[in-house]
Amino acid sequence: MSTILVVEDESVIRVALRRLLERHDYEVSEAGSVQEAEQNHDLASFDLVISDWMMPEMDGLSLCRALRKKKSNGYLYFILLTSKHEKEEIARGLDAGADDFLVKPVNATELSARIRAGSRLVVLNREIAHQRNLASGALSKLQTVYEAIDHDLRQAKEFQQSLLPMRDSLIGP
Repeated sequence: MSTILVVEDESVIRVALRRLLERHDYEVSEAGSVQEAEQNHDLASFDLVISDWMMPEMDGLSLCRALRKKKSNGYLYFILLTSKHEKEEIARGLDAGADDFLVKPVNATELSARIRAGSRLVVLNREIAHQRNLASGALSKLQTVYEAIDHDLRQAKEFQQSLLPMRDSLIGP
């Protein structure tokens, strides 16, 4: 199950989004501003953030940039809610790190589909991270085995050399 944070300054939209998402069995938290989100939530604990683009004080693009810098324990899928639909604005949002956009008013079916797509990416990222950890552990074990074999080979070489007669004793008077 994905954990979702909804950041929206309009309480009617925020509550409607939360209720819609909870009906689909998502664990949802909400905040009325970026500052409230930062003060009341561990932002790194969420899998997905849905944020309004235009908010007072700090906008959704700034939140997206900040989260991209902070998130270190996995991938965060970021959806911007906007009334903007111009190509330049969408490009600006993508450059800020947004993964997806939803135009207001939000269509419930489209929102659900985009969240499922984002959840698949988050799960895939976790699986890749898990596989990378397994590979890293295996590589570490192989390195340990290699070092032990190398050590044994050096000892065997020294032992074999100790069995050979000294060169100086082979040269006669």
